[in-house]
Amino acid sequence: MSTLNIKLLLFEKKRKQAGVASSTRHTRHQSNSDCAGMIAKRTNSFKKRGLRTRRSKLETYTDILKVLVNRGPLKTTHIMQKINVNSTALKECVEFLIKQDLVSERIVKEGRIVYEITPRGVLVLKGLKELEKVLLPSGTELAHY
Repeated sequence: MSTLNIKLLLFEKKRKQAGVASSTRHTRHQSNSDCAGMIAKRTNSFKKRGLRTRRSKLETYTDILKVLVNRGPLKTTHIMQKINVNSTALKECVEFLIKQDLVSERIVKEGRIVYEITPRGVLVLKGLKELEKVLLPSGTELAHY
């Protein structure tokens, strides 16, 4: 056995005693399997509830309206976090909702823009909830956030 191999073995032994993973390759593999496990859990939870992993535009619009009803006027970043959507998709959806007079844009202190639901938006959301009751089996929702 070469001196390099002996040094590597001693190094691995010290790492194991310290409670550190045996090598960087092993650590990387571990983290990949952890990620795969998390993805599998998420996919399984969607399957259990009978849901798709991708939302339709209508579901995204409904999610935005629900968040604005429950949380009040919000900045785009807060809406993005609450409904788990990227900024490009959110901007497109918010523009559509503004054109339909379901959401309004308001400038608050320091020029920050917040979005709030309009009275017409509240009526549309109530109508969508009624549609959910009629079309979908009990216990499931059109939007999940």
